[in-house]
Amino acid sequence: CGVNPDYLVCEALVFCDVDNTHLVSHCFTTSGDGERRLFNLDLRPLQAIDSILINNARVPRSDFCCDPLLGWVSFSQAPPAGSSIQVFCRSATHPDLAVTNWDPSHGNYLFKNTTGQAVAEESARPDKGFGGLVRACPNPGSGPMHITLCRCLLADYPPSLEIYSQDGRLVRTLGMREGEPGSYWAFWDGTDKTGQEVPPGIYFATISTAQEPTPPLKLIKCGR
Repeated sequence: CGVNPDYLVCEALVFCDVDNTHLVSHCFTTSGDGERRLFNLDLRPLQAIDSILINNARVPRSDFCCDPLLGWVSFSQAPPAGSSIQVFCRSATHPDLAVTNWDPSHGNYLFKNTTGQAVAEESARPDKGFGGLVRACPNPGSGPMHITLCRCLLADYPPSLEIYSQDGRLVRTLGMREGEPGSYWAFWDGTDKTGQEVPPGIYFATISTAQEPTPPLKLIKCGR
């Protein structure tokens, strides 16, 4: 095998985005059968599992466990038969590689992916705005949309999310909650401020931060 100058005895290989610079939002949907509690997701590894909805109600963090690297979630109670399950998560499009060394005295290794943050193919996606800091998933979508402000460098406090119609009418204002460090999130269930469902079409979301609102993010609401 030759001489190993770095004394590397590889213990584990982990793919992840160390700087959270190439993350893409996903929404996995499935249904419960009243007995199954463990669900495998279609993509792995994941950077983070942000939130889970069952029948459009958010599942408290104490009611499920998960492993983003292996891509599974398990509920404390089996979701009811016929229930709709939505898992909102993020993965890295250009991950870094971390290598752990069995011998800690010689250290671990990190191989950074040098792909630039501005990737042409990704910038054309309809679900990104404000340089990729604001994301909506699913978009287009017919149900609730999970809107995230990632790497929020401008906000000193939880920002507010405003949804506008194409004619500039304010449809809904939502407070955003703190999620992963440096990020905020909110759900828009497709209703206006009176609780009535809005018709399918194009809407725009803006987020007010400490300094200024973000440029509008286009939301495409489909019919159910």
